[in-house]
Amino acid sequence: MKTETIESPPSVEVLIPEARQHQRARYRRRGGRAVIAALVLAALILSAVLLVRGPSAGGKTGADSKPVAAAAGAVVYFRPVLCLAAPYAAPAGGPSEVVPTSTEPIPACAAGSQLTASNLDVMPKGGAQGYSSGNVPADPQYGSYPSTSVHSPGYASRTVLLPGARGACDGIPNGRCVLGPAEMSGRAIAKATATRSRTGQWVVDYTTTDAGAAVWDKVASENFHQMLGIEVNGVVEATPLMQPTQSSFSSFDGRGELSGNLNRSEALQLARALNSHQG
Repeated sequence: MKTETIESPPSVEVLIPEARQHQRARYRRRGGRAVIAALVLAALILSAVLLVRGPSAGGKTGADSKPVAAAAGAVVYFRPVLCLAAPYAAPAGGPSEVVPTSTEPIPACAAGSQLTASNLDVMPKGGAQGYSSGNVPADPQYGSYPSTSVHSPGYASRTVLLPGARGACDGIPNGRCVLGPAEMSGRAIAKATATRSRTGQWVVDYTTTDAGAAVWDKVASENFHQMLGIEVNGVVEATPLMQPTQSSFSSFDGRGELSGNLNRSEALQLARALNSHQG
């Protein structure tokens, strides 16, 4: 059996200095823990800033220039543009800045708004632009229709109503496009690079896969002198007019250039989307 020796309690004169010493020790321990906690918190905040903003070329943190739409795993479709659609008009009392989405079918484009070769009437000619074309108005009937949800059944093979990025549809920020079923996916593109053309414009140069070259030529020839929509994750990123400066279609030979008044950020975004496709 263990025995313990019980000593008499210290006198008051000894107890008070000891209490003060213990109190000082507690303060030192608390202060140390507070400093450690502050350092850990600062490290966490710095890590969060670096993750959100990313390091700049000079080693300092700066705004990330990568748009969200160009994230890895983008679903890219090439669709014919059937007509330009009126911006969504919210019902009275509803939020005007939010465009809802729907899985419901949409009506066909009105005849006068269809972007057919005859309505566009593209004519190659001299001058800075190199061609002329007809002015086809946007179809007003779609003002009351929500945009098409990417979760719609058979999404790739159906006609869709989608918003355009940076005026890709009708040249206005909130413009939309009606596009037909996808005729090609991003899998046909082997590599895309944002670069500047000889005129100083930002463009996206691309090369197709071996199998994609024939697919791209087929799609391009079927949409010659018409608009082809490049959709990325449910948003129309570009609507190039197919070979408007040429009088007849010619093969792309597995390579080409996408343009359309792109700035550097937009060209990089489109190139990243084409390089990181899933669709």
